[in-house]
Amino acid sequence: MGIHMDDRLATAFNAVPRQTFLPHVSADEINADRAYFTQTDDEGTSTVGSDQPSQLALLLALAGLEPGQNVLEIGTGTGYSAAVIQQMVGRSGHVTSLEINREAYHSALDNLQRAIMGSVNVVEADGASGYDARASYDRIISTVSVWEIPQAWVRQLRPGGRIVTPLYVDGLQVCGAFTIQADGTLYSAMNRTCAFVPIQGVAEPPAQHLYLGGGSALRIYSNNAATVDAAALHTLLSADAEQCHLGAVLSNREYWDGLAPYLMLNSPVGYEFVTYAIEGGKLVYGLSGRGFGLVQQGSAVFVCADEYGQTHCFASSDAFLAFAASYDDWTRTGRVGVQQMRVRFAPNSVTLDSDDRGRVFTRRGTKLHVWLEPPHQ
Repeated sequence: MGIHMDDRLATAFNAVPRQTFLPHVSADEINADRAYFTQTDDEGTSTVGSDQPSQLALLLALAGLEPGQNVLEIGTGTGYSAAVIQQMVGRSGHVTSLEINREAYHSALDNLQRAIMGSVNVVEADGASGYDARASYDRIISTVSVWEIPQAWVRQLRPGGRIVTPLYVDGLQVCGAFTIQADGTLYSAMNRTCAFVPIQGVAEPPAQHLYLGGGSALRIYSNNAATVDAAALHTLLSADAEQCHLGAVLSNREYWDGLAPYLMLNSPVGYEFVTYAIEGGKLVYGLSGRGFGLVQQGSAVFVCADEYGQTHCFASSDAFLAFAASYDDWTRTGRVGVQQMRVRFAPNSVTLDSDDRGRVFTRRGTKLHVWLEPPHQ
């Protein structure tokens, strides 16, 4: 994860009994570092629940919470994260948490009362609009992933404040800690890979995934998921896969925090960077677990980050050769990764720098510029 949990953060987690917010989870399982979900949508995508503690700790470490701060949380869920935030800001601080789902809203209220955390102000509302009544905020913390940062959050942020949120980039989610710059852009120099459920309501992102393999077995994630030809990709992956050899074995974190961000921002021309996930230990198209890869018409390569980089090639070797060349380039750059990632949201009226670093993604009302600094910077 790359985040240090200091004593104050650890104390806050220890002070909040997680089982109070997840009464259906057994005492033997409650302390596991995993997310538990209480609602899913029609496609089986998780929409409401309690975040994985290590992921929540990542967000709160990026937020740098201090006693007495006024905090707005987007996405109450079970109420667990709001309770931990309240512990962090103390009795002199204020926490307002917004939940769009009515059932979750009422459940969170009950949970917080049972945990004797009734000082948290839970509001049934669309998080994209923020909450003017208790602005301005020292911190705005979103426990749901966004496509772009709503302008309401920017308006409600106190000068010098910080917006901490997961966001969709391209196949990967990245948590950033954003501050408002003099030119009106939002900039984050502290970024980590992460995984959170998407925001609901008016700011709901466009489709970021597609299903393959029958029974929603394989999920492919991509910035351009809506334009991917699922039938053609199914045909490609249905062909016999070959084991390819990258010539290196990396750890799970080296794949997700290093090679994947680099490949996402430096995909070879003509290739689509994608990530994938297969739940329940299933084997689909010869793939398992979670990983990422490159896809083009007639060729694909996937590396399983959960299995020490086991690499699968489909159809021609073109995608694998492009992947291997990108790996070599990444190694020559000093294996830069998410620690060197910089993220900036700019209004469409702002002209971005004319350099060639990284990629610029078009959002609804903003431009998202993501790049990697050289390791010495």
